[in-house]
Amino acid sequence: MEHITSKQIRKIWATARELDLSEEKLRDLVEEISGARSISNLTKRQAIEVIDRLEARKRYRFRKEGRSYDRKATPWQYKAIRRELMKLSRFLEPDHLQNWCQKYLKRTSFEGLFSKEAQKVLHAMVSFRKRLEIRAPKSYASTN
Repeated sequence: MEHITSKQIRKIWATARELDLSEEKLRDLVEEISGARSISNLTKRQAIEVIDRLEARKRYRFRKEGRSYDRKATPWQYKAIRRELMKLSRFLEPDHLQNWCQKYLKRTSFEGLFSKEAQKVLHAMVSFRKRLEIRAPKSYASTN
């Protein structure tokens, strides 16, 4: 039986703080799951269950307040998307890229993406570019 990791302990406390959950209520939840009130004595499996329950409360609270739980795309993701756009521009006209964006994202630009959307877009762009590189003659790809 593996003990809880320090990362899991930090996650439990951070999520409890986000929910404005008192230490008493958090320990009540831990006791409900493990039979003991101590967080540091949880097993990895029990810690996962505590974290899952806290995250479920967070999602419920966000939905109830009418807010989105999804994270926005990170600066790194936008940078990677811009890099892929530059690579794709060797093969496609700007109008084609904008039409692709409109078709797959139902929007005219990449701004305001959620993290999961950005991840999917990036994966699609890389796959699309690789297909174009295979089809395009080497001389065309190197000159543009």
